[in-house]
Amino acid sequence: MMVAAAFGLSGNLEAYIIAFSLVSLPVAILLNPLQSTLISALTKAHTKNNGDSAGALLRGTVSVTLVGLLLFGVLVPFLPAAIRLVARGFSAQQQALVHDYVFWLIPYYLFSALNILGLGVLQARRLFAYNAIIPAVIPLSIIVFLVLFGPSQGALVLVWGLCAGTVAEYLLINIALWHKTRLLVIPGTLRVTQGLRTMLLQFALFLPGTFIVAFVPVINNGLASRIGHGAVAALSYGYRLPTIISTISVTAIGIAALPFFSSLVVARDYDKLNHSLRRWSVVLAACALIGAAGFILLSRFLVSIVFEHGAFGLAAAHIVTRIQNVYILELPGLLVGTMASRLLVAMGQTKIVTSVAMISTTSYVIAAYFLVPRIGVVGIALAGALISVLNASLLFFGVRRALQAAT
Repeated sequence: MMVAAAFGLSGNLEAYIIAFSLVSLPVAILLNPLQSTLISALTKAHTKNNGDSAGALLRGTVSVTLVGLLLFGVLVPFLPAAIRLVARGFSAQQQALVHDYVFWLIPYYLFSALNILGLGVLQARRLFAYNAIIPAVIPLSIIVFLVLFGPSQGALVLVWGLCAGTVAEYLLINIALWHKTRLLVIPGTLRVTQGLRTMLLQFALFLPGTFIVAFVPVINNGLASRIGHGAVAALSYGYRLPTIISTISVTAIGIAALPFFSSLVVARDYDKLNHSLRRWSVVLAACALIGAAGFILLSRFLVSIVFEHGAFGLAAAHIVTRIQNVYILELPGLLVGTMASRLLVAMGQTKIVTSVAMISTTSYVIAAYFLVPRIGVVGIALAGALISVLNASLLFFGVRRALQAAT
């Protein structure tokens, strides 16, 4: 609400959004597969009551993560070319702002990656309340910085708030972990143990698919920047409320599903796995459809309440309402797909997850490029809704085949 009132669809905000997507790209490439494989490995170690193994595995994973993030630094000389490519529709002044914001976001780059690992440990240990509460410190931090500095510093105030919130999140995660598990998200001596080697092998199998998926936000913003002024910001606002709903739902499923499925895989209870898959797929899809319908009915009212203040005017409200009405249609596919992918990861079937991710992401890019010239920025949201159904269907049948092969 405060960001919308302060910045509306301004070019300054759009520069921040592009910078954020570029900085988040390496983090998404590394941490999306790494967190899932870490959760599975830690759950198995905890099931066997091997606390020493869990600590060594976590420290090794943190060390590997930091090394991977630093290696991405070799791409810094290519940053200006990447900005010109992604922000092609921006003015030279906006592109310069993107460049500045990227370097201001370096603390976020490092600490957000460590936070993803820490939240994964909390999931593995079933400390779900901490997982739900701690991330709220980031939006609170941004609000505090907006109150203190206002929009006078441009979107730089959002960068400051984001970085401060990410550091605070890291501290809170470690306090919770030490209190409950005597674990810390800190690097250690990089010794390639059997557990770390197995986990990294799973990560390597997972990586090709998540590598492509990680580019989706950058592609979205690149397409939007070509449409014209305000399209990048409108897209960001348009997926804000649906993303909050889907993130809470997907996180809840991920938090509950992966440890649950991992324990069943360890017990080789494939009948219960098959039953749980079929039952919860129907329940999740039905609940998501009902929820999406209710959201669409309230969509314009929500935009008015949440965004339509200050610099955010009536024209912006209309386009954002259209975008979020389409974005929310991703919810059924996201929920079913998340559950199926968590089960596949628990079974060690990362090849299936990778293959499906590559097919779905490639299909999404093709659909978006086809739809955007025809229906504008809403085409990006529509492509996501269509492909979420394809992704969930492929993952569901992949799980069924994997379970049949295991029994």
